[in-house]
Amino acid sequence: MRCANGRTRIGIETGLAVVGDVGIRAKLDYTAHGDAVNAAARLEAANKELGSTICIGPQAASRCDPALFRPLGTIAVRGRDDKFKVYEPWPTDTTAVWRQRYLEAFAEIERNPQYAIDLFKCLAGDSPDDPVLARMIERLTAGCDF
Repeated sequence: MRCANGRTRIGIETGLAVVGDVGIRAKLDYTAHGDAVNAAARLEAANKELGSTICIGPQAASRCDPALFRPLGTIAVRGRDDKFKVYEPWPTDTTAVWRQRYLEAFAEIERNPQYAIDLFKCLAGDSPDDPVLARMIERLTAGCDF
């Protein structure tokens, strides 16, 4: 997703929030507060690390058909003790076969990280413009937790 000023990144999470006008009459600001709002902001920032454009948290993803999303791994979120499993919508130009190959590579992360790197490199050869694949390879090579 692009806008006139550069790349747009979005974080999505579901949960309770307080929404409304905050401040005094001369300077009211319509805003939202709450854990889900904070999580969405952290997920928006995580897109840069993940190479994604839309980062979806576990609560939001659990409310949708899992086939809609590709897994990006598990990340630490500032201000939270637990790690988040995160996802993004599949790129629109991917085939069912390519998606299956991605899921197979992702499944190999736990069993055989080096083989997962090789599989992601093959996928990156087929989709060189997919920044998620490049970041996935970098994260695996660096030994990041998934």
